[in-house]
Amino acid sequence: PAVGFEFAFAPERTRVRRVEVADVPDLSANLTIRQRMVYLLRRGSMSVEAIAEEIDSKRDTIARTARRY
Repeated sequence: PAVGFEFAFAPERTRVRRVEVADVPDLSANLTIRQRMVYLLRRGSMSVEAIAEEIDSKRDTIARTARRY
């Protein structure tokens, strides 16, 4: 699975923190539709239309992906 890290540089230390790739717009664009759906549905069930709108995808693509997996 994809993993993201955030680096914060300070004079005395460097802080490294793990972040969810799906929360970073530049990185989430590289995830598959399935990966974005899985992350989104962790919050609870959603309609196909709501998922398509949230991840900026076509309704048919979401429905096909849901049937496949």
